Amino acid sequence: MMKPFIFLRIRLLVFVLLAFVPAIGLTLFTFADQRHHATEQAKDTALQLAHTATSSYERLILQTQSVLTGLAQLPALRQPIGTDCPKILRARMDEFLYYANIGVADIDGNLICSALPTNGRVNIADRPYFWRAVASGDFAIGEYQVGRVTGKGTINFGYPMLDARGRVGQVVYAALDLAWLNDFAANANLPPGSSVTVLDRKGTILARFPDSDAWVGKSEPEAPIVAATISGGEGTVEAAGLDGVARLYGFVPLQTGRGGSALFLSVGIPKAAALQEATRDLARNALAVTIFGTLALLAAWAGGNHFVFEPVNRLITAAERLGRGELSVRSGLPHDTGEFGRLAITFDSMAAALQSRQTQLEQAREAERQERERAERQLRHTQALRAVDQAITGSLDLRLTLAVVLDQVVGELHADAADVLLIDPHSQELFYGAGRGFRGNTIIAHRLRLGEGYAGRAVLDRRTVSIHDLGAAADFSRRHLVEEEGFVAAFMTPLVAKGQIVGVLEIFQRRPFQPTAEWLEFLETLAGQAAIAIDNAELFQRLQRANVDLTLAYDTTLEGWSRALDLRDKETEGHTQRVTDLTVRLARAMGLREEEMAHLRRGALLHDMGKMRIPDSILLKPGPLTDDEWAIMKKHPAYAFELLSPIAHLRPALEIPYDHHEKWDGTGYPRGLRGEQIPMAARIFAVADVWDALRSDRPYRPAWPQERALNYIREQAGKHFDPVVVQVFLGMVERPAQD
Repeated sequence: MMKPFIFLRIRLLVFVLLAFVPAIGLTLFTFADQRHHATEQAKDTALQLAHTATSSYERLILQTQSVLTGLAQLPALRQPIGTDCPKILRARMDEFLYYANIGVADIDGNLICSALPTNGRVNIADRPYFWRAVASGDFAIGEYQVGRVTGKGTINFGYPMLDARGRVGQVVYAALDLAWLNDFAANANLPPGSSVTVLDRKGTILARFPDSDAWVGKSEPEAPIVAATISGGEGTVEAAGLDGVARLYGFVPLQTGRGGSALFLSVGIPKAAALQEATRDLARNALAVTIFGTLALLAAWAGGNHFVFEPVNRLITAAERLGRGELSVRSGLPHDTGEFGRLAITFDSMAAALQSRQTQLEQAREAERQERERAERQLRHTQALRAVDQAITGSLDLRLTLAVVLDQVVGELHADAADVLLIDPHSQELFYGAGRGFRGNTIIAHRLRLGEGYAGRAVLDRRTVSIHDLGAAADFSRRHLVEEEGFVAAFMTPLVAKGQIVGVLEIFQRRPFQPTAEWLEFLETLAGQAAIAIDNAELFQRLQRANVDLTLAYDTTLEGWSRALDLRDKETEGHTQRVTDLTVRLARAMGLREEEMAHLRRGALLHDMGKMRIPDSILLKPGPLTDDEWAIMKKHPAYAFELLSPIAHLRPALEIPYDHHEKWDGTGYPRGLRGEQIPMAARIFAVADVWDALRSDRPYRPAWPQERALNYIREQAGKHFDPVVVQVFLGMVERPAQD
């Protein structure tokens, strides 16, 4: 009897052991799945952290652009020599972190002001960001370089400083240190052993966390992680780090100059840390399987057919179902104090743990999917706002800016149609400014009084108005939008800039729509951007009108001065206006730029302003002047310079009043200039002035005939006049009348 009993026990033990195979397989399968998921999750986390670092870097670029734009407007930085320029730059550098230096260079690249002291002359004309800022007249980003003042590795940025004529006079620049990377890594809650590295195109390590001092400056272009990082794109990879530690990496390019990406950033998470939870679960599951097996073997050894085979069969069946993935299966055995009861508890606990783990994994995947969608949505929103900001800063054309705003509104808010209603300040009505997505044009002609309809209510209440069923809204005044456009829902939000309502942003949907709080918040954010765009455009238009009015006032005043001079000197009455018109014509024929004409015209109008200081006894003397009187008369150009030079607006026009009596051969006055030393404007005016004098009646002689006057002008070429100016003048005068 002993042998069959022993054989039965052996067979029972074999059956029990075989029953564990599915459980062991499931445990290993679960471990493999957890390992794969943990690996991919760690890669995604590393890539997200890399993107977060990139976003921090891009925010620093935007901050730098804002800082340099503000500095470029400071008058103290336009004349930095002898000013508090270094103190201003140092204060701004202390205010914003991560700047190694801030400085100002002249148009030739010579450093004329710096937050940090310099040793000798420093020139940055060969730096790419410098000539990009000068050439484009806009914000420029450089590549990673060693600063000539700081001696540190930095990324430099430049912004042009424009003079009164709108030309680049200086460039203000900032050197961004890579120390921001250490702060980012310290605040990112990275697992122990993680690394953050910045490389250049050659594989040289520019910054690293941790152990920056041990790695910065080394070049490892052949290392697998370095080769993958500097390949030019973004992605993830599993590779051994430069220190030999196996890590899961995410890498992205860092945008620098307009030539593309010059820097690359990678975030590495130790593989052991990523797989720590999966390994712990494997050990726990292996322990559970071991306990289960031990209990089963004891029960098989001690029990019999009634107490062993039936419970074992039930457990085997449950284990097989569990192995097939039915995680909700349970043993069905009573949880009593016996061996099979404890075994059933263990089995059911393991199954419940596996089921719970599976549920957690599914919930984690769902949460990850939702989080990723939210992050992508926020990224799109950020990109949309950035596009609107670029439109606002890059153009003062309101139509273009509103087009960009509405494109982002329709795209990011998934609207079927959208428009911007502007306020007419005269009629206090809302009128159509721009729109997207409308099938017809009736929206364009419709105007609303403030307080009329939902749009007018949004203005008066200064809040967003939502209509979820336009068909049932009896007080919706624009019924054509329901009948012709098929709109079902609408949302109107006021556009507020500097506390003033400048319009209304309207969103229309052709299907039922229930907005989320995030949707409404982004709608109001876009409305704020639209309001800023409208306010900027209106401010620019007002400035343009004011500038035109001011210029007209200046020119009208100058014409009044010239007429007053003509009235004082009766023999030259009308001379100033005639010679001014002739000078402008001759200057155009000489090819002078049109922007120079305004200063040339003002100089011609004021050419005899210095005669205001000449006594009437000399200026109006009917006979010839004595030598002493001529000496006084010849001072009137210098008097004109003294009178007009304190007026900053007229300084560009001083060439004619000061030098119109200079002669090509150097015999003129007041300075005795010769040849091309005489300003071109004065050379042109001299010909026109003498021509008009010869062709006008004077008390001491009648006007010369045209041919005699032309001969005189020819004779004086190379003596009194510039020969080139004379040649152009003769061609212009001898041209047919229709020219």
